[in-house]
Amino acid sequence: MALGSIDGDPGVRPGEHIFVESRAAWYEITDALPQFEEWPPGFEA
Repeated sequence: MALGSIDGDPGVRPGEHIFVESRAAWYEITDALPQFEEWPPGFEA
């Protein structure tokens, strides 16, 4: 699905942050959601 192709609120909210070890150095995560350096438990690729 292309980013920006949803018109309106999809009713889905983030539940976690994944791959945080590869985020930009200037990007600060400021919410209390769980953070995982790679895949969260149970979702290994």
